[in-house]
Amino acid sequence: MITLNRKFKKEHTEPTNGLSKEPVQRRISIRDKLLVKEVQEMNENLPVTCSVSFEDPNVLSEFLLTVAPDEGYWQGGKFKFSVSVTDDYNMAVSHEWYT
Repeated sequence: MITLNRKFKKEHTEPTNGLSKEPVQRRISIRDKLLVKEVQEMNENLPVTCSVSFEDPNVLSEFLLTVAPDEGYWQGGKFKFSVSVTDDYNMAVSHEWYT
């Protein structure tokens, strides 16, 4: 899978031939293919105290997770996390920031 990932990156950085002036169609990355399924599953299994919003619905690798506990010490609070999924998804951890 790592080799396949490197091949995709190499294809996107090198032109197919030096003569063509046609724009190269960008292939969907492995991360994006995986995220389509993962986001659907996440939305189905998300607790009612959590919500996810996408600034751009076409970019599944960046989203805002809001957690609003309905019980316990943090009841009534609203906690927002900005999540950015790296290109190395499924091989490296994602990055989260509390906002």
